[in-house]
Amino acid sequence: VCALSTMSFTTSVDTSKPDLIVMVPGDVFIPSGFDDNDNVQLVAYGRFPNTCYHVGPVNAVLNATTHRITITNEAYHTPNAICLQVLVPYSQTINLGVLSAGNYDVEVQKADRSVALMGSLPVAHTDNPNIDDYTYLPVEEFHVALSGVQTENPIITMTGIFRTTCMSYLETRIIHNTANVIEILPVADLKTTDCHETLAPFEVKEELKSLPHGRFLIHVRTLNGRSLNQV
Repeated sequence: VCALSTMSFTTSVDTSKPDLIVMVPGDVFIPSGFDDNDNVQLVAYGRFPNTCYHVGPVNAVLNATTHRITITNEAYHTPNAICLQVLVPYSQTINLGVLSAGNYDVEVQKADRSVALMGSLPVAHTDNPNIDDYTYLPVEEFHVALSGVQTENPIITMTGIFRTTCMSYLETRIIHNTANVIEILPVADLKTTDCHETLAPFEVKEELKSLPHGRFLIHVRTLNGRSLNQV
């Protein structure tokens, strides 16, 4: 007769790794002016309650039947770390790709899997074969001076590099179709002859007037089809 001994095993949990949790953003900013040949973008904005939270992945699911876009915004949370109790702002740019023309409801998923409606996204139809109505400057970064300027209105400064002599600055169009979004369109002037490669830095300054109250998004379109965003 053989006696079998019973052995017990304890599985250890690595508490040094962060948890991935659903984080509901406080705002989802929805720029206007997208057509059905654009890469449609939204910007989610929120504030972490302390420094133990960090930006995680964000996912958007389109229901083509109901025209609903459901955003799941997640954050990394380190439960056993020493946390500074201060609000930490964050933002996430969400690329939705090319959408069919129509109106879409934008909603965010909560931790209990229920959803909250954040706004409506209109996508217009266009017969223009170009991705954008304009050719934009290759803006690489921008900043907004809220004080210490000659005018009482803030100044936006956009910088980048021209890589061809066929491109120069034409004008800046400022659109305020949405209450909490200011769209900046830095339009380029193009020529098609006598062009050669170059590396010419540029800087464009514009005065921002009639800004909305509270939080708002500054959405700058760029040559590469994406955008630069700042809340």
